[in-house]
Amino acid sequence: MKSVFIILLLWAFSPVVFCAQQSKLDSLLNLKKTAKEDESTALLYLNIGRLYRDGGQMDVAKAYYRKAEKLSKKIDDKTGYFDYLRSYGDILKMEGKADSALIFFQDGLNLALELKDKDKIAHGQYNIGIVYAEMGHFETSQIYLQEALQYYEENGDWISLGQTYNALSANYAEMQLWPQATEAAEKAAE
Repeated sequence: MKSVFIILLLWAFSPVVFCAQQSKLDSLLNLKKTAKEDESTALLYLNIGRLYRDGGQMDVAKAYYRKAEKLSKKIDDKTGYFDYLRSYGDILKMEGKADSALIFFQDGLNLALELKDKDKIAHGQYNIGIVYAEMGHFETSQIYLQEALQYYEENGDWISLGQTYNALSANYAEMQLWPQATEAAEKAAE
């Protein structure tokens, strides 16, 4: 009975969520009409792409990501270009194209290293670690996740810290290292 209630509740609120997403998308599309060629427009394209991605329209999302890429290159916006690499890599990962996603994430990590942006470096390492885990390369994944973990611990990024410990736990479990898997899972829950 409880599961029926939850399903009915989700069904009742799904139009509300859709309308909110559509309203947000409409607002961003209206902004696009008056946008200039600057960093905020590249960010606008990325945000529009994310909304399409979240709505399952991957090809439309990719088209907006490519617009962000093109503009970021044109105006030499390295932060925007990093965000494009991360966003496009996410879609490729979602589509099961781990090898391609890895290229985008590695390019993003290299750019983050060039920018000396520790937050972007950590997120790049995390993404690469996740892709390696999905490819079954758990030891390589652990190296990247441990590097990201160090940054998250030093900077008190508790959400990313929990996600990274959770990923480490899953890797340890895949490698049948049960004590380490349990320890990482307990840290993820803290």
